[in-house]
Amino acid sequence: MHLPTLVLTTALNFTANGVFLIAFFKVRNHDFLKWMAYGCFSFALGCLLLFLRFSYGVNVYTLPLSNIFLALMPICLTHSILIFLDKSINRKIHKLYLIIALSVLVFSLIFLISIMHHKWIPGIYTSALNAILYLIPGLIVLREPVRRNTIIRIMLWLDLMLFIVLIARTLILLNFCLSPSTDDTISNFHMMGLLLFLTIPCVNAQTLCFPVLDFMETYRELLVANKKLEQLATVDELTGLLNRRFLNSRLEQEIAYHQQMGFPLSIMLIDIDHFKKINDQFGHLAGDYVLQKVAKLTNKFLRVNDLAFRYGGEEFMVLLPRSEISQALDMAEGLRVSISQLYFNHPDIPSDFQITASFGISELTKDVRCLDDLLKQADLALYQAKSQGRNQVCMG
Repeated sequence: MHLPTLVLTTALNFTANGVFLIAFFKVRNHDFLKWMAYGCFSFALGCLLLFLRFSYGVNVYTLPLSNIFLALMPICLTHSILIFLDKSINRKIHKLYLIIALSVLVFSLIFLISIMHHKWIPGIYTSALNAILYLIPGLIVLREPVRRNTIIRIMLWLDLMLFIVLIARTLILLNFCLSPSTDDTISNFHMMGLLLFLTIPCVNAQTLCFPVLDFMETYRELLVANKKLEQLATVDELTGLLNRRFLNSRLEQEIAYHQQMGFPLSIMLIDIDHFKKINDQFGHLAGDYVLQKVAKLTNKFLRVNDLAFRYGGEEFMVLLPRSEISQALDMAEGLRVSISQLYFNHPDIPSDFQITASFGISELTKDVRCLDDLLKQADLALYQAKSQGRNQVCMG
């Protein structure tokens, strides 16, 4: 492609990218999108000033200033990555980088103005400078665990490719400077075109990686939100146990599976004795604390496949897959003793206060084949435990 046309096309392309990123920023309001848009506008302005060099020759605008605007792109890129990785990057390091980068640009502008009419040094200096500036964001993402993200890995490889291309141009120009020949000017012209042809797609791809990153971050946040909603739908907020709604559907599934496979299945109903007196004597906050302590203790007794539910009020249920009633009896007895030994560290509850619980257990059998029958048997056993003086385990 004709070099001036390529440069002008690049300026228009990055202007369009900048407009797109600004529009995306207005919707998403993430600062890394805004700074990447600034980088695109800066790169477009640098290309436009470079384009003017073909008509007006080398001057302060077409060489020093154009290169400064081009160098702002990798700085904005690094700044955007640092914002995206805000939780894992030290803010002092972030500010230090910006101060150093802007200081380097000011020095570069002054230096380029002083040597802008030299044949090779401006190209050698700007190529080396941009190589370092594009390497920095690559080194940042290389050190972060987030590099396992596919888009971040792509950005890393793009930065490394830019670094290699720019270092190669630096070495070639340095060779021209040390060993001049009559074809140097033509070679430099063609090399500039090749450099743009290689670097523009890499830089362009990096600018478009950020909306993709934003989309992926939004998708991750959506998954987290859905998980929280699912948890709210299945977990009791006070105790952290599974709730009654989830119990009904899960218990039916377990009964069907165990009947099909011929495995034993038991359930355990737990009722805290005289719980109403706890609320009346110490208050509802103290009662909530007691429920939480019992729920936490119950969880400690669970095996890998066991499930604990808040059945209602002060009642809990434990689902024991592949467990015969004798196994349920052993677990219930151990849990009953532990509940009676609980210590309550609560300002409204006396240090020597103790509670007890009654247990009713039932097993899936030939006579007890459905959910209603299983619950009915456990409920009858619980009633028996309470009528016989509480603080005991009965089987249905």
